[in-house]
Amino acid sequence: MTTLEYRELVHEVVKGFDAKNAIECIKAWLEEYAQANHMNRAVLGISGGKDSTIVAKLLVDVLGKDNVFGLLMPNGEQKDISDSLRVVELLDIGYTTINIANTYYAMLDMFGGCKNISEEAQINIAPRIRMTTLYTWGQTHGYRVAGTGNLSERTLGYFTKWGDGGCDFNLIGEFTSLEVMLIGEELGLPIDLVYKTPADGLSGMSDEEKLGVSYIDVHKYLRYGKDYVNNTVIDKIEGMQKRALHKLNAIPIPDYRYCCVELPELGKVVTAKLKNGKQHKGFITKTSFYIEGIVFETLNFVDIRVNDIIDWEYIKEV
Repeated sequence: MTTLEYRELVHEVVKGFDAKNAIECIKAWLEEYAQANHMNRAVLGISGGKDSTIVAKLLVDVLGKDNVFGLLMPNGEQKDISDSLRVVELLDIGYTTINIANTYYAMLDMFGGCKNISEEAQINIAPRIRMTTLYTWGQTHGYRVAGTGNLSERTLGYFTKWGDGGCDFNLIGEFTSLEVMLIGEELGLPIDLVYKTPADGLSGMSDEEKLGVSYIDVHKYLRYGKDYVNNTVIDKIEGMQKRALHKLNAIPIPDYRYCCVELPELGKVVTAKLKNGKQHKGFITKTSFYIEGIVFETLNFVDIRVNDIIDWEYIKEV
């Protein structure tokens, strides 16, 4: 399929999407974020793909070209490095090239070579080095790191945890891969860059070849529902979603609260006085204080933290 044929297909599938309005919302958000977080400069990796190209353009439009910097980070030889150079020249932004090959192979050597590291782990080394490179450069020069992952990739978990998934903010994280293309076209970027076949630059395959599912189907699943894709596609998408939860959820931390009062005996009904001035009748079970009448086995209980209790007294039996 040619670039123009794929463009026509995308336009046919993504009906009703207002790219102009989406751009206005993104820019308004970025202006607000920049002001609230005292940010006026941003750095990002320029891969030559549509996502980083479009994010760079949005940053330039809001922050100004002198406040946007691109890092080109090939791992040895990058076949499409000319596209990366074309992007920075087109947007007229500052850039530098940092080849990460020496660091990448040093990491492999540190583990005793490729035979001791799984294929997927090897693939993820380069994105993690790039994330470290971006943050090292950004912190040195006072730039925030802009993310370039879209909603389709996030949904499937198709990004490297603490790699390309690591950033300070992400302008396109709520837009599907297809919607990002329409945003890029609306921004006036070259069609061949906007509709360039997505590839991770790591495995030697296109995204869709590696995933086993098309971005067309992912868009339909996300925006139109399960009735618009077949069961095989649904199973693949939902399987990848489940496996990717650890990438998307906040870091889990056990909820430990210290109680500064001696607690009543387990199971004994008491009236508890809380820090907010309210009183509740209930009883202690393990380390939580539950409102009377709530079933303990359910996850939808009303939970009064023991550290909120300032005093209590047993209810006298009549």
